[in-house]
Amino acid sequence: TDDNVAQFRSHLPKAWQSLVVGTFPMSMTAKHTEVLARAMEIGQQAERRRETRLVDMTITNAAKGAGGVVRLDETLSAVHEGRVQTLIVREGYRSAGYQCAGCGYLTTQKVAVCPFCGKDFARIEDAVEMAVRKVMQSGGDVEIVRDNPALEKVGIGALLRY
Repeated sequence: TDDNVAQFRSHLPKAWQSLVVGTFPMSMTAKHTEVLARAMEIGQQAERRRETRLVDMTITNAAKGAGGVVRLDETLSAVHEGRVQTLIVREGYRSAGYQCAGCGYLTTQKVAVCPFCGKDFARIEDAVEMAVRKVMQSGGDVEIVRDNPALEKVGIGALLRY
């Protein structure tokens, strides 16, 4: 009952109360698999809501020109500058690109020499995967998001550190 849920929550430390993402009624005789299935469903719904907020925040910040970027070229520039706090990638998004042999700069444009260090570029099969690696190496977070219409349009984006 709702009273039982409220009583249970009141016994949790405040820090733990914020971790509860949902509740559901269940028979005392429910099988383990039923409880697990319902708990997984609620967890997945909470994850989708969190991802939607993250994508919306990224797109809004990018539109304002502060704290976010969207689309591959803009995101790759932010990755090179070390500004990415959270990289957001549509599940399955791939794109070929070019990587500087000297400084590692990534771009989708075929350029003769790197504008940063003057070295040559090599074609790579997946610039998105390289961006993911660079963000992880720099201590940033990476979120792979599925089934988000707003992210479908841009493919990739990032919340920025500065």
